[in-house]
Amino acid sequence: MFLAIESTGILAAFTLPYAEQGLLMSLVMLVVCGLFILRMRQDEAAQAECDAKREKRVTNLERLLQIAARIHATRSTSQLLDDIADEVRKSLGFRMVLLRIFEPKTGIFEARAFAGVDEEGQIHLANRPVTQEDFQRITPPNCRVSDSYLVTHCDEEWEEATAGAYTPDLGERTEGEWSEEDMLIVPLSSLDGEIVGYFSVDDPIDRKIPSLEVIRQLELFANQAATAISSAQLNAQLHQQNAELSRAAKQSQQLNDMKSDFVANVSHELRTPLTSIKAYSEALCRGSLDKSTETEFLEVIHQESEKLAVIIDNL
Repeated sequence: MFLAIESTGILAAFTLPYAEQGLLMSLVMLVVCGLFILRMRQDEAAQAECDAKREKRVTNLERLLQIAARIHATRSTSQLLDDIADEVRKSLGFRMVLLRIFEPKTGIFEARAFAGVDEEGQIHLANRPVTQEDFQRITPPNCRVSDSYLVTHCDEEWEEATAGAYTPDLGERTEGEWSEEDMLIVPLSSLDGEIVGYFSVDDPIDRKIPSLEVIRQLELFANQAATAISSAQLNAQLHQQNAELSRAAKQSQQLNDMKSDFVANVSHELRTPLTSIKAYSEALCRGSLDKSTETEFLEVIHQESEKLAVIIDNL
């Protein structure tokens, strides 16, 4: 058996005994088989990892769809907002959640729901309205991740973005973990792209800075939440309009009843003097009365006419 080794342009050849040739071939085959098996196991491990990730994504998607179904079934706006905050805390891996809704009349993002926030924090956040200018400040473009905004204490924009914010005590944290000074803002957008609110999450259960996958799960839930909020608000508006229409219909019926009563009363009031006038005038027309009786009848007719005049004046 000849082995050729090329080095610095020189071809060298040498011969091995047959026994050693067989041993060498066996070793080469073992190495090749070992490398092949190792590659197969690496491929299997990579495939298993991909399958596990795919299964995790499917599980997360199913969970989000179940959450969406629950919140879409809620019709009360206030109850819906509480449910949204609570679902983020229970199902999406954050211990603290603040939900703010934009009020067009005031131009302010009002704190409308909390989950996992202590009473002191709720009072602080409720008494600190966020204007549109404030929202621009806490969502610096350089901190945008997907459609959300992740502001960490290491960012240059951190000090300005978190000015006046509520900072909970999360205990000691190591480098690379989520800090009590970090902030993640997930906007709620309407179908036409307008920001109708946002939720801010804090204290991840795994203590890690949220990955892009986690943020996108939050955004997917935020889209469902925004749709549910719009539906609940529309339902509330329809309910209010129906109530107003019902009150208007009731008032209209009351007015009709009053009109009918008024017409009936006026008819009765007019009919009485008219009946007297008609009776006495017919008697006078027959001409068979003496002078004193005619005078008496004419006096009655005059009095009843005066009554008619009073009734008409009162109308």
